[in-house]
Amino acid sequence: MSRFSHKLSALGYHRLRDSSNVVQWQPALELMNRGINIPKDYEEFLNEFPETGIFDRQVVFLGQDKSPWASNGEEILEVLYGCCHNPDDDIFSVRSRYIEEIGESYLAFGEVTGANLLCMACAGENVGKIYVWDHEYVGQVADSFYLAFDNFSEFIDGLAERAEVRDTTTKLTGMALSGALRERAFEMLKKNN
Repeated sequence: MSRFSHKLSALGYHRLRDSSNVVQWQPALELMNRGINIPKDYEEFLNEFPETGIFDRQVVFLGQDKSPWASNGEEILEVLYGCCHNPDDDIFSVRSRYIEEIGESYLAFGEVTGANLLCMACAGENVGKIYVWDHEYVGQVADSFYLAFDNFSEFIDGLAERAEVRDTTTKLTGMALSGALRERAFEMLKKNN
């Protein structure tokens, strides 16, 4: 058991249903074989949790820099990527899909609300630092990254269950859900019934 197990278990972290029985290699080893520099703490996480995972409750974190999408400074964590049958939720497919936009020196390893990606620096002096990438930012790519944590261990330590907040001023008119978000909604509905 890794040092992350207890914390993630307490937050209701579990394998995404679409990711079951897909691990035929270790994603950490495969990332390193592809020349992607990942820190030891993230390697440890991937060795224990090789499949894409979600939470059965709303999990948030407060990054060092706040993205424009952070509600009251909180980013809502939707999914942590690993191996998955669904390419929308597979760490290698997500990397291929966004490499032109975020560059080779970042690894997208999760998603926060607003379809923004959680990225880890894999090259240069910032290796291991965790960022939120604003996919709608217009301008220099470097300005679309918001520093969240100095390393993966701090990121996991910074995760917390969101206190229930009721906002009656917002009205939802439509929404498109990713596979991971659909799975999370299914789990929440199942839990409430």
